[in-house]
Amino acid sequence: GDSLIPVSSDAREASSASWSRDSKQLAIVTRPTGNQDDLGPQNTLQVVNVATPRSARAVPGVPPTVSSVSWSPDGTWFAFEAQTMHDAPPGISDLFVMATAGGQLRDVTERTGIEVSGRAEWATDGSAVYLTRQSGTEAHLARVDLADGRAQVLTTAFLANSAFATNAAHTGWAFIGQASDRPPEVEYVAGFNAGGAPVRLTRVNPQLADTEWVGGEAASWKSTDALQIHGLLFVPARAGCDGVARRARVPLIVNVHGGPTGVYTQAFSP
Repeated sequence: GDSLIPVSSDAREASSASWSRDSKQLAIVTRPTGNQDDLGPQNTLQVVNVATPRSARAVPGVPPTVSSVSWSPDGTWFAFEAQTMHDAPPGISDLFVMATAGGQLRDVTERTGIEVSGRAEWATDGSAVYLTRQSGTEAHLARVDLADGRAQVLTTAFLANSAFATNAAHTGWAFIGQASDRPPEVEYVAGFNAGGAPVRLTRVNPQLADTEWVGGEAASWKSTDALQIHGLLFVPARAGCDGVARRARVPLIVNVHGGPTGVYTQAFSP
């Protein structure tokens, strides 16, 4: 078989790579070796010509928290996830776009109040990207308009969705769908505008019937500094499911999230 050809520098670790649409270039996110970035992020974005390995060039102006890079269809723009420029704990990410040559950096989701995660998938016309939009305890696929940052949520059947993948024409999508009362499974939907329900492609935990688990209800309250806090409320199944029984007093156990760089979502957690 063909031999493996290293394309990134031996002096740095590669954490992710993304092909350009013409398959001639790779965008590689690298970090220093030996956990040298423990005291602060030191990621860089490099571009490698596949025909000339070891030809990496650093893209200027990219923040040191860059991750999950993707090329625009015409190969002239990058979209990537990086730490928000606002005062926030590490790991709170915005979507940025930048010319592949480097230079001006634009925060697309700066004023939307949403957190993004995962690699962005460009729309075929380059006017928008698809990405995971996290808000409160939910995570959904969203289409974000690059002109104004408006986000259209596309997945609604499940409350915690991730690992989205699509074909070149965006005529079919696969993703991991789950909820607090449904284990994660691979789901497929032909198109989000048709209103069709996702089709389950896997059943990896057949012994866990969907009706055996109690779903969490989204709850929120204001902290001592008026910050809105989100949580999940699980009412014991034996308390009944009608409105009257749910208002009955039952013992309360509070499981506090350590934070602040993560959040409980409505994902399945046995």
